[in-house]
Amino acid sequence: MRVNRFLLLLPAMLAACSGSPKDQRACPAVGIVHDLKQFADFGRSEKPSRHEFVAAARMDSVLGDCHFEDGKIIAEADLDLRAYRGPAMGGERAEFPYFAAVLDQNDVVVAKQNMSVTITLSQQDKMAEKTEQLRITIPNPAGADGNKWRILFGFQLSPEQLAFNRGEFGEPMPTASPALPVQRSKSGGKPR
Repeated sequence: MRVNRFLLLLPAMLAACSGSPKDQRACPAVGIVHDLKQFADFGRSEKPSRHEFVAAARMDSVLGDCHFEDGKIIAEADLDLRAYRGPAMGGERAEFPYFAAVLDQNDVVVAKQNMSVTITLSQQDKMAEKTEQLRITIPNPAGADGNKWRILFGFQLSPEQLAFNRGEFGEPMPTASPALPVQRSKSGGKPR
């Protein structure tokens, strides 16, 4: 499994994380941006149609943990993704661009890292799952709590893809696959 490592130059927050058992400082919260949790590729079509469906991916959940070291917070997040093969897909690999953004307590983006994930979709398997393991180093010279920061994940989308996710093409509900609906959750927690 690939581990993306990047240095975010300003503090970030990660939900449900903790330092050592003795360390009671809160970690930054993590989450997935609601409208950016799915990436649907319909080739060059301006308006999506099922026969031009190439591939799609969705972010199912993100879980995080962190620990504090001298002058920094080390945040680790597992981002669970699913990809779907469409009838117009050639080959067995699909690449999906996404980002991790750090927001401060005023919801201002203070750092953003663009990445991509490649998922293999064989001819026989119409769906594949993958977990991206991310390690984020956050400068924290004062040794402060991380609870004033958030790390948000989402796909990099075109205006048409964003409109599709919002149901603006007549879809009753956005779908990551012609057969499977997107599961939208209010929290970034992992469904069980």
